Amino acid sequence: MLLVCKVYLAKEAQLYGMPRTTLSDHVHGTILPGATTGAPTLLSISEEQDLVEFLLRSAAIGYAKTKQEVLDIVSRIAAFKEALLVDGGINLCAATKSYV
Repeated sequence: MLLVCKVYLAKEAQLYGMPRTTLSDHVHGTILPGATTGAPTLLSISEEQDLVEFLLRSAAIGYAKTKQEVLDIVSRIAAFKEALLVDGGINLCAATKSYV
């Protein structure tokens, strides 16, 4: 029975393109439904959508961004958000310098 279960999980995992252990964790209840794993995201869903729209508009007019440029933009946004959280919005000069 155990071997049949492992073979079934392996085939299903391959079918859906996911690691067998991930599927096994979900089947056996190790991971709760709706739970997310990994590091927290730097951008909210709406911020990410805004960034995508900006990148698409930039590319459409001939100013496509490289991966490094996108990473720099995201790190500046994260630094700005961190400054707002830490300083409570009082020290916006320092935050603005890192954002621009």
